[in-house]
Amino acid sequence: MRQQAKLNSTVIYREKGAEGLRKDLKELELSELKIIIKTYCPDFNGTMYRKKDKDKQIVIDYIVERSSKLSKSGQCFRLDLCDPEEKQKLGI
Repeated sequence: MRQQAKLNSTVIYREKGAEGLRKDLKELELSELKIIIKTYCPDFNGTMYRKKDKDKQIVIDYIVERSSKLSKSGQCFRLDLCDPEEKQKLGI
């Protein structure tokens, strides 16, 4: 059975920003970080899955970078990010 990720990195990035996500990730073990990568920001090259404890900061940087890109993906469809004037034009 696949292990569950302790947090959703993209949601945390949207709520707390890069530094908030970094702080939360530093509290996790490397194995937990790898689960987050598998679940929310896959590494198609597989390089992050081979990292060791000494490379924990590299893994954290990867998660933050990918979460940043993923959080911006589809922003035009998120009503909570719309300009208030645009919402009014749409009748929302």
